[in-house]
Amino acid sequence: MQFHVALLACFSGTQHYYIEMEASKLHTLGYNASFNPGGGTFPTSGTNPCAPDISSNNFGVFNATQFQRAIWIANYYALWLVLDYHSYSDMNSTYRTCWLNSWRSIVRQFKNSYAFLIWQPLNEPKDLGGGSTWANVNLLGDGYNAWISQARSLGDSHYVVVENLCSYGCNYNVENYWRGYPGADNNSRAISDPYNRVYMSLHAGMGWNYDYPVHWNGCQISCPEQKVYQYYNYTTADQFARYFYLSMRNGTAKTGWTILNTEGSAIPHCGVVQACLNLESSSGLTGSAGYANVTLRFIQTLTNYLSNNSPRYGWVWFPMAEWPADGTVGAGTYGALSPNNGWGTKLGFTGVCVLSTSGGAYTADRNGDGTVNIVDLALVAGHFGAGVGDPNYDPRADVNLDGVANIVDLVLVAGRFGSVC
Repeated sequence: MQFHVALLACFSGTQHYYIEMEASKLHTLGYNASFNPGGGTFPTSGTNPCAPDISSNNFGVFNATQFQRAIWIANYYALWLVLDYHSYSDMNSTYRTCWLNSWRSIVRQFKNSYAFLIWQPLNEPKDLGGGSTWANVNLLGDGYNAWISQARSLGDSHYVVVENLCSYGCNYNVENYWRGYPGADNNSRAISDPYNRVYMSLHAGMGWNYDYPVHWNGCQISCPEQKVYQYYNYTTADQFARYFYLSMRNGTAKTGWTILNTEGSAIPHCGVVQACLNLESSSGLTGSAGYANVTLRFIQTLTNYLSNNSPRYGWVWFPMAEWPADGTVGAGTYGALSPNNGWGTKLGFTGVCVLSTSGGAYTADRNGDGTVNIVDLALVAGHFGAGVGDPNYDPRADVNLDGVANIVDLVLVAGRFGSVC
């Protein structure tokens, strides 16, 4: 599936009228999706997550009523909506049954609710229990295959995000992060989906305390200032962005699945390395809404790679709205897109062709290649007559999101034929 998705995350704890303001802003700026973390307290039968991760309560308890409101808003603005289970260790054998059961009720309730819904079964899997990185990639594949098998048995046909093991952490250098995709390396467990609706994701960030200790054999608290100056600069930012991009390309080439990168930002990940902190000046906004010059260069370069090459890869950068758990206080309703110097306002990208109508919004560029042409008409025609629940249904063919690909959708695309985004 080759279309461009540009989005920023907004949080489940946000009141629905703020979510509508955020959705309107995303639509106006040319973004076409919204990311909704469901919170670590995902099980509907209790108040605790399956796995006791430290940050599992960052986004509060999943609320089905509020999520339904988010769907209504997304539908009006023609936004794809990603539901994220924001936790980490739940794929471990100790918690897997609880994790799958938690998702079972959600999938059953919302499987027919919105064609442009995307599931993210787990934010950043870790603690899988394997004796090696390769073994953990296999366990990762097993966990996702179990989730997909369960969802399809319930009659669900939405797209599913499979996360790279290195999104949380692995023993590979950044240029080899592609090996963290299930099925990409050494006959590791491949992902199987009868509907062929899988995205691969690799969370991207640049920071001394994340990738540098591995890639540069760097140092931590007492790192000499000269070493920081040598490596924490624009040249390294460009190189890291290229490594991330090449890992994504290698991953999709080896697995056959395309990319929807569901997390990235310009957060200055200096950690406690004082020499690194001395180099950077914050934008004035705190937490994930703020940026540093080097990390802003990194995310801009990566955005350029993902958006301007063929095929174009989808991406989600964050956050939108305040995130108290990350210190993003004072950024206001729009978070990193705050007009008060949020880093998202500095980001350059080519937006999708989203057009307003009296009934909401739609885009005629169905495959996201930047032009409305015969390929888009053929895509709709190829799924003509298919509705939600039909194996041949593809939400890209359902232009007005009414649940079925029909003559109305063909007319909407034909009416914009030849338009360039």
